[in-house]
Amino acid sequence: MGLQKIARFVLDKMDWNERMSFVAMKSGAALARITARGITVNTVVDIGASTGVWSESVMSYFPGAKFLLIEAQTTHKADLKRFVSAHPNAQYVLKAAGEKAGTIYFDDADAFGGLAMNESAREGLVEVPVCSIDDEVALRGLPGPYLLKFDVHGFEMPILRGAERTLQNTSLLIMECYNFEIAPGSLLFHDMCRHLHDLGFRVADMSEPLWRPSDRMLWQMDIFFVRADRPEFQQKSYE
Repeated sequence: MGLQKIARFVLDKMDWNERMSFVAMKSGAALARITARGITVNTVVDIGASTGVWSESVMSYFPGAKFLLIEAQTTHKADLKRFVSAHPNAQYVLKAAGEKAGTIYFDDADAFGGLAMNESAREGLVEVPVCSIDDEVALRGLPGPYLLKFDVHGFEMPILRGAERTLQNTSLLIMECYNFEIAPGSLLFHDMCRHLHDLGFRVADMSEPLWRPSDRMLWQMDIFFVRADRPEFQQKSYE
């Protein structure tokens, strides 16, 4: 049974409230809720962009924004070239994002996954160039406020350290966060929430929860962070 048929079968078995909850957990629904609050984004930085499919899916929510796609895997170069040719507001960098310019080691066995690490800890890793978000944003003169999207499988901390200036004018972060330690130095989702709180951000929404097939344990989700001084956080009651 194909994925669409499975999704249709699951939806048919749900009552109305269950269907609404299912739809509400999609990224598009979260973005609609976020943008309805008037958050301004002038540049989207898509970190871990692969072919550009995520950037393309969110362009309608930020129609006037510029897009910078950062991807470590050269296998996506042709797709990224086609993407920026079709979207004049977009450009790409074929490097891994990190703390500073240099090189790191990358497991590129999965074209749509991949794992970056600072040391060549095992066989099969490739060496790839590194850029920092701060350097790329400054080099290209990209205007804020910024949206930073992270799909980097446990390499979030070095990238955040390389985005200190950019974070000062970031209005929204969308980060794939994890319930398990998937890489050395990675933070569990609740620790990442605390770390970003210390940087001036709070959780506003979430989407795309994923459960581990073997035992149905919560594996990951996308968490949406906005500035902690947003007026919505002044409202303390449910109503």
